[in-house]
Amino acid sequence: PEPSHSPEPSETPEPSHSPEPTETPEPSHSPESTEAPKAAPMIAPPSDGESVESAEHGSDAEKRDAATRSSGEQGASGSTDESSRGD
Repeated sequence: PEPSHSPEPSETPEPSHSPEPTETPEPSHSPESTEAPKAAPMIAPPSDGESVESAEHGSDAEKRDAATRSSGEQGASGSTDESSRGD
């Protein structure tokens, strides 16, 4: 009767109950895994944004500023010069 009293039948339901709760968190972890790849693509756009920011902060911004400044200064200078001359 000793071996019969052993937790043999108890051990069977235990492992059966263990995989159940473990299987529940698994599906919960699945969606998280899908969110991880979503963050990966998010890191990709920064590369593009960085390129644009770098260009805007350095080349684009400088070129635009220089062009706008040159155009604005020339126009204002010419207008003022002409006005002064006409006066």
